[in-house]
Amino acid sequence: MEKSNDNSPRNNFIKKSKFSEHKLSAGTFMGDENMADMLNKLIGDHKSLFKQYRTYVIESDKLFAKYVLMVEALKQEHDTLKKLLPCESSDLMISKRKKKNIKDLSVLLEEEACLLKDISDTLEKIQRLQLTVNEKEKVLVMKKVDLGDLLDVAVSRCRRMRQLQELEDRKYDRSVQYNSVLNENKKLRKKIDEIKVTRDAYGTSYTNVLRQIEMTKLKKKFLLEEVQQFIEEKDSTVTMFNAILSGSKKEDDLYQQKIESMKQMIRNDTKTLDFLVKKLNERTDLKAVEAEQRLEELRETLEEEGKLLSFQQEALEAIQDLTEEKEGYMMVHTYNQKEADKMALFNYIADLNGELTHLKQKHASLLKDIDALKADDVATKENYTMEMKKNEKKYSDLMREMEKCNEESCRTNTTIETIKQFIECTFKRLGCDMGAMEKKLGLDVDINPNNMTVFLSEIEVDVAKLIHSYNYGLRLKSLTNYEHLKDEAGKAVIRETMKTFESVIPYVDEAENFKSVEVPHSALAIPTKDEFASNMESSASDLTITRARTKAEFEEAAKKLIASRSASNAKRRSKFIK
Repeated sequence: MEKSNDNSPRNNFIKKSKFSEHKLSAGTFMGDENMADMLNKLIGDHKSLFKQYRTYVIESDKLFAKYVLMVEALKQEHDTLKKLLPCESSDLMISKRKKKNIKDLSVLLEEEACLLKDISDTLEKIQRLQLTVNEKEKVLVMKKVDLGDLLDVAVSRCRRMRQLQELEDRKYDRSVQYNSVLNENKKLRKKIDEIKVTRDAYGTSYTNVLRQIEMTKLKKKFLLEEVQQFIEEKDSTVTMFNAILSGSKKEDDLYQQKIESMKQMIRNDTKTLDFLVKKLNERTDLKAVEAEQRLEELRETLEEEGKLLSFQQEALEAIQDLTEEKEGYMMVHTYNQKEADKMALFNYIADLNGELTHLKQKHASLLKDIDALKADDVATKENYTMEMKKNEKKYSDLMREMEKCNEESCRTNTTIETIKQFIECTFKRLGCDMGAMEKKLGLDVDINPNNMTVFLSEIEVDVAKLIHSYNYGLRLKSLTNYEHLKDEAGKAVIRETMKTFESVIPYVDEAENFKSVEVPHSALAIPTKDEFASNMESSASDLTITRARTKAEFEEAAKKLIASRSASNAKRRSKFIK
């Protein structure tokens, strides 16, 4: 809340009330400064005297305590002396002690006498002080009695000031509460607008999130298709590798066939060698040397061929080892490649699943936020409805009060119109100047509804006084044509119109001053329409002045007058507003 200004009427009122309280506490109220000062002085004197009285009482108590102690000591000495006197001893020490005790006793008796004098003096002083205090108290009581009325007036005024201050505070607090309620309503409306905006924003974000989820699903489908294609390509490469491996196996088979053919050739060569050896063994002729040479050459060739065969076998074994290593390497490579591809795919799928879970969490959090916003919206709507109901109740109460005020104003207007009709009907029949009559009664001036009761009471008193004056035959200066009072017919009309007041105001021929007449409250009662119509119809025989009105005509005339008055008031208000 904002701080109120220092020059506000509420703060000025509080300052004035505080100043008045300070004045009352200081003793300056309504110019009676001497009385308050005297009262304060008397109170101060009373306090000082009471303090002196207390000090004297304390001193007297102390002296009395000393006196009691001295008396007890004397009693003890007296007792000891009584005990010592009968026993007469010839001892000098005892006699000396006796004499000394007698001297001490005499001294104590003298001190006792002095103390008694002091006590009597203090008691006399205390009695004097008591008398002075009693006199001062009597004076104070008299002053209090004199100042009692003033204090009562001051207290009543302080109470009134406090009541007024409390009323002002309540009025201010109610206005502050009303303004705070209005501000809260504005804040709630702003919050509702903000919640609507945030709800729309969350709705758009929710739709965007749903679109993103759909896009991620489509991306996932495309990625799965790509993975399937990649797997198919890998399968095709594996089949290719298998085909290559199967081709290498065929080559190995050819190598094996060649090796077997070479072995067969070697076998055939060994057979031929055995045959030749047999031939050489059979031939033991001159060609044995040549045969041996040939055999050696053949052996050398065979050894060389064996070496070549061994080299070929080693080469074939190395080729087999290489092929086996190649097959194992290819198998391991393909397996590792497949496993790596699988792991990459699994990792990619895990990443996609993580993104999906994150999106789901976002979706759930957004749904929670939307639910919270909905709950807040519901709560704010409920609060708004509650405040609206409260405001509607307040508005309905105000409207009821306005209706009551309107009804009261309508009633007062109708009563005024009936008074006017009554005056118009009575005084028109007497031939009076109605303009001067309205000016006299103040009916030509617009009336404030707040002062309606006062105005009506004044009008009733004036009407009663005028009727009373007519009843006694006075001549009013504001009326132009008053010669009808000399006429007997006018007096008869006055008698007939005053039938309703006969029970209160008796008719007398003597004239008196209407100012000295005190009209009772029961005489101010306005007659009903039926009574007025009956009175007017009873006087319808007297047609020399005016014609009597019926009840319907009276009501129509009253309605016309009310309508004309309300129209004129509306015109004046519109002019005033412009």
